Amino acid sequence: MEQIQTGQFIYGIEGRRDYRFAALSDAVLFSQGADIDHLLAYAIEDGDGCIGPDELNQLTLVDYEFLQAHFCIAHFGDKITRNLGCSECQKKYSTEFSLRAFLALVAEEMPKDTGREFQGATFRLPTRAVLNDAGGNPARISSMLWQGEGDTDAFEDHLAKICPLIEEEVNAPCPRCETAQGYHFSLRAHLNERIAARLDHVVAEIHILASHYHWRAPEILALSRESRRALIKTIQQQSHHARRAS
Repeated sequence: MEQIQTGQFIYGIEGRRDYRFAALSDAVLFSQGADIDHLLAYAIEDGDGCIGPDELNQLTLVDYEFLQAHFCIAHFGDKITRNLGCSECQKKYSTEFSLRAFLALVAEEMPKDTGREFQGATFRLPTRAVLNDAGGNPARISSMLWQGEGDTDAFEDHLAKICPLIEEEVNAPCPRCETAQGYHFSLRAHLNERIAARLDHVVAEIHILASHYHWRAPEILALSRESRRALIKTIQQQSHHARRAS
């Protein structure tokens, strides 16, 4: 039975905050490619009072970030792990944190914006549609959202607080010598990496099984992951035995 994930956005659209998305299948990943925006649009399901796939560009950036984060947790787990190397003593080590706990902290620290007014002028929150229209130009985004004549940098700082992106400078000192170490975590970059790695794995499985059994991709993807992996393990074992016997 297909697993359905449900949740709520922070701001939502016109008073609606609920959403639901279906589990990501390998068949969908193979057909849509490693593009998080395409995959989210494909996974989001219409429903009574729920925000649908054709409305994703109307979401505020922080709502879209939280949607990506919940998608990441559902399909790749809560733990964010990173392997590091100390620049001082060269020790190799790993560090991890809970994405779910990080999201809770972001939501808790967000100011409760009620007025949508800054320095005497009203403004709109940035959405994916605005970001696309502005071509990623920060100055143009600000002018599209706020018509005030005050400090633009101060307005952008205000936006970053009430509509943040899920990214952080992670502090991870060396456990041996305590030298300061860290890395920049970007949710979107992390999710794109995980999706791309999963697609590479699926493609490799399809190639092995298609080469050995001459099946087509849809036939292979109709198998469960467990069945595909069991077949590939059998192929590899037989190839190993054949090499040893020759």
